[in-house]
This record gives sequence, structure tokens and C-alpha cells, in this order.
Amino acid sequence: GLSESEFNLIADMSNGSVKNFKTINFKGNIIGDVIDSMNDCLLDEKYNIDGNELINKLNDLTDNQMLQLMIEVDVYWDREDIYQNFSSLTSPREVLKNNNEEKSDIA
Repeated sequence: GLSESEFNLIADMSNGSVKNFKTINFKGNIIGDVIDSMNDCLLDEKYNIDGNELINKLNDLTDNQMLQLMIEVDVYWDREDIYQNFSSLTSPREVLKNNNEEKSDIA
């Protein structure tokens, strides 16, 4: 799992931005944003973490694990209801729910 400092970096990076989690490559987009936040804002230094280790951890997450992490970020910022304001965006919680329903349909 992620350390508290690693989670805080992701929460910091996500502050003020809302993503569409229904896109095919949402996981790659988030990892790209993490890399950019370390290159542009030096967030890895701010939180005293090994950026390469964090990227490896994020790459190892399944899509559903990444969605769960981003739900935790939304809860941290108390903004889960913000997706209602954007008809073109799908929340990580909604995508995760749909993923789980699709799996139960297959089984």
C-alpha cells in the first residue's frame, strides 16, 4: 500500500482538479499527473518520498484499486458530490460500481 506521505502527494496533486474516470486510460493519466507534479512542483521532495517507488506502486495497482484510491482522495477533499455539476464526468465511485456489476454479470 501507499504510505501516508505518498497518499498526501496524490491528494495534493489532485487538489482543484476533477478527472473523468470513464476514460480508457484514466490510470495512465493519473500516473502522468503524478510524474508532472514531481517534475514541475517537486512534490516528491515536499513529501520526502522516492518518486520512482511511488510510480512503481501506482503501476502495480489494478484499475479498481486506482479507482478506490481516487475515491479516498475525493473523500479527503470532501468533494464526492462535485461530479454532479459536470454531466460529462463520471466519478471513480460510479466507475468502480459499474466494474463490479459487470464482473457479477459474467460470473
